Amino acid sequence: MELKLPPISLGTAFFKELDYSLFISHALEAGYTHLDLASRYLNEKRIGQALKDNNVDRNSIIVTEKIWPCDYKEKRFFKVYDEMLERVGTSYFDIVLLHKPVKDYLETYQRLISLREKGLVKYIGVSNFNKKQIEKIHQKYHEYPLINQTETNLYYYDLETIEYCKEKGIIVEGYSPI
Repeated sequence: MELKLPPISLGTAFFKELDYSLFISHALEAGYTHLDLASRYLNEKRIGQALKDNNVDRNSIIVTEKIWPCDYKEKRFFKVYDEMLERVGTSYFDIVLLHKPVKDYLETYQRLISLREKGLVKYIGVSNFNKKQIEKIHQKYHEYPLINQTETNLYYYDLETIEYCKEKGIIVEGYSPI
């Protein structure tokens, strides 16, 4: 299954106090079809309500969600995932990423694979991972993450990781591009 991401996504970090219904309405009018969420942003419920208020067909948009490192432990992971689905008001996410590499990311990646196998997410990936960390995932699971979301702008970028990802067929999704 091939993923086609639009060239620009709507990041939702740093927008805590906002009329989310209007925000989503304008974004959809402007042509945004990919929303980037994370529980760490503390706005999932308001974005979910805004999608409902705007009668957004869930199949017409791509929703990315990220899992924060404190939720990587098995006891929390699946509970937190269910809570994220509930807050956003959806039965699945298109893309789920590990928000950043910490000590137990390899075990947590297996939980992402499990979500994908259960049909609770279509695509899995990582965020803020470098070449060595991605290679460890490949060595353990014999697959590469589909996406590596990483800071990519004129002032900061990890060219070695970007080139590695392109070589391995991993989509490089830049955040904070401006």
